[in-house]
Amino acid sequence: ERESHVLSVDLDPPQGLAELESVLAGGTASVARAEALRSGKKASLAQLVERALAKSAKAKGWCAGCRKFQLLQTDKFVTGPPASYMVLNFARLAGPTSSAAAAADGNDSAHEWQMTLPTALEVEAVPGEGGAPPRVRVRADGASDGASDGASGGASDSAGRALQLAVVVSEIRDQPHGPGHLVAHVRNPDDPQKWLLFNDFLVQPVTEESVVRLHDWWRTPSVAVYASTDRAELATVVDAVVARHPYKFSTHILTAPSSSLDQAFPPLRAAPKHDGPAAAARLPKRNEAVALSSDEAAMLERGDFACALDAEFVVLEEAETEESSDGTYHVRRPPVYTMARLSAVRANGGPLHGVPFIDDYVATTRVVADLVTQFSGIHIGDLTLGISAHQLSTMKEAYRKLRLLVDSGCTIIGHGLARDFRVSNITVPAAQVRDTMLLFQSSVNPRALSLRFLYWYFYKKAIQSGEHSSVEDSQATLKVYESYLQAKDESGDRFAKDVVDAIYAAGERMSWQLPDSLPAHD
Repeated sequence: ERESHVLSVDLDPPQGLAELESVLAGGTASVARAEALRSGKKASLAQLVERALAKSAKAKGWCAGCRKFQLLQTDKFVTGPPASYMVLNFARLAGPTSSAAAAADGNDSAHEWQMTLPTALEVEAVPGEGGAPPRVRVRADGASDGASDGASGGASDSAGRALQLAVVVSEIRDQPHGPGHLVAHVRNPDDPQKWLLFNDFLVQPVTEESVVRLHDWWRTPSVAVYASTDRAELATVVDAVVARHPYKFSTHILTAPSSSLDQAFPPLRAAPKHDGPAAAARLPKRNEAVALSSDEAAMLERGDFACALDAEFVVLEEAETEESSDGTYHVRRPPVYTMARLSAVRANGGPLHGVPFIDDYVATTRVVADLVTQFSGIHIGDLTLGISAHQLSTMKEAYRKLRLLVDSGCTIIGHGLARDFRVSNITVPAAQVRDTMLLFQSSVNPRALSLRFLYWYFYKKAIQSGEHSSVEDSQATLKVYESYLQAKDESGDRFAKDVVDAIYAAGERMSWQLPDSLPAHD
């Protein structure tokens, strides 16, 4: 026996699964399920949890004593409540059972999970009969649409543990048999009496009643999390885990870059030769990147490393829009992007300053709706295994490198990094970010300055004249950031007026159009 901090429970539907499946599984618990199904009585959530925590099955097994096969029963059950969390997984059904017409008529029998979730559960240990180990009893706070709120049984040998509903993840859909979309309702940690809805990029307050009532045909529950009211603070638990198992990252993925795809899918052409500093000649290379040296890796581990970063993305699914009666268009679903190339250059001074150390083309097996070549620099075949001219990496390998930079405390310089981080599904502490788009943002003019315009303003040279390159954009961002540091040092408190206002004034005089002929970025 052991105490579990997080207990995951797989629930059968309230009306049970198929009769045949319940009977064939055998065992007393499975027979109880079948009996409940035949009776037609709808089980409450508390009863479903109890059933899931005590399962039995019968199977033939070899008996060494009588030397023949015998029918054996195996019982699996939980003897005590979880210490912190209980996660309920609702069985995934084929889809809503009601038609669109029935739903429109207000028919509540839209899906088998039609119920009201209890806002709290009490889980307690009950002594077993005849010296058997204790079992758990679950009681719900409030009714679950008329069903009994738990099993009857003997007296408990403990006060039990109170669990409060904390999170509900649901699948919603526009049509009864259409594609689903996951949303999450989360109890507000700052005000436990209120709830927040997380729906993609939309976050808004909602009522508790709208969270716990599962009567709409378009919403089916996927996961519900009940949290112990006397659980330890999450930060305390994390600190204890870190103290016992300290996190240590390896810089090997940056000092000896490789991919699991290299041997099976080598690039169709050799990696380009580097005309950079001589110090780069003895280091491993990947695409345009030169691996970190041991001294640079030590800087990264100490948290003294800085880099300029840029990512390019391609479109996997186009945005879905609809036209209103007044002729305006509304986005029903935003486009779906995936990372295509990740590049980072050094920003620590020295002979390799500005030289890339990450340049990963990320392989994909999914159909790409739009390569957006002009803005990504990605061409047909660049991300395809077996025909790409580049050394390809997996998404996990590229993400691990990005995760390593964040976890090591690396200072990350970029332009418009918020979007890159969001699409990459990573959160970076604000103290580590130096975003040139924000550093040069006017307090009175809402226009965001492009990297191309900023680079022209300071260096009178062109970038992004044709297709974008994440390496070129990283190097240009690094130079723009260095110009920012110099201007900030020279102008001090008058930076916004003397520098930022002058940049906006120059752009307005030119109508934000750069000269046709400019020397290229070097």
